[in-house]
Amino acid sequence: MKKLYLFGTLLVVALFITGCGKKDEVVCTQSVSGVKVDMIMSFKDDKLDTMGVNYSMDLSNYSDDQVKQIESQNLCSSVQAAMGTYGTAFTNCKQSLENKKLLVTADFDIEKLPGASNGQRDTKEQAIKGLESQGYKCTN
Repeated sequence: MKKLYLFGTLLVVALFITGCGKKDEVVCTQSVSGVKVDMIMSFKDDKLDTMGVNYSMDLSNYSDDQVKQIESQNLCSSVQAAMGTYGTAFTNCKQSLENKKLLVTADFDIEKLPGASNGQRDTKEQAIKGLESQGYKCTN
């Protein structure tokens, strides 16, 4: 019975220490001209593992005609162009519009990010510092 109790205690402690296998995730947010931009990054062994972006915009103050015009545009191309050097890594872009709320989501191919060609990936500290220098506020 004591062995079972000890095993249970060790399991709970191990889950607590490792965070139940939860990835180390950081969300960096910035609002520009009414558009909220969330950069979502996850890290494995303190190296950038995945990265994505969410653009959201409330269009409730726009007329129905303006909303239809915005909806008809290929916003993925616009977002990709706005990403600068990160644009080459831009992938899996989707756009949707519901209840006058626009959402554009995309991922980044980590292997195509600047500097990745030589096998380097940003550490958590480097990635946060880089985005905060561009005006993002990061939380994890």
